[in-house]
Amino acid sequence: MILHQPGRSEIKLGELRSSQSSTPSRSRVRLCALAACLRGTRDLMTRQQAARIEVPVLIAVGTADDVVGSGSALGAIIPGAQVLDFPNRDHMRAVGYKVYKTGVLEFLSRRG
Repeated sequence: MILHQPGRSEIKLGELRSSQSSTPSRSRVRLCALAACLRGTRDLMTRQQAARIEVPVLIAVGTADDVVGSGSALGAIIPGAQVLDFPNRDHMRAVGYKVYKTGVLEFLSRRG
């Protein structure tokens, strides 16, 4: 499979596997994860579509994140959504934050 985005290099997923080992390296696994994200849809969701989401949703965002916008505003649109704010964290520093990890595990544990 080849992924292509205009202005970017092609990524051949078959080449991401290590030829020396059946276990891919961490960097190769990360590239595969990135490629999977790139395959995802780029279509924007309307407010009406977001309001019809019927599965549990955790919206985790840093309060200093100027990339994704307000988690609280999105949470107000999605019925039953839980918002987890990270004080003074930007987009790049939110995921590794201990509060993020704890919040995600708690959210998932309540889902069974």
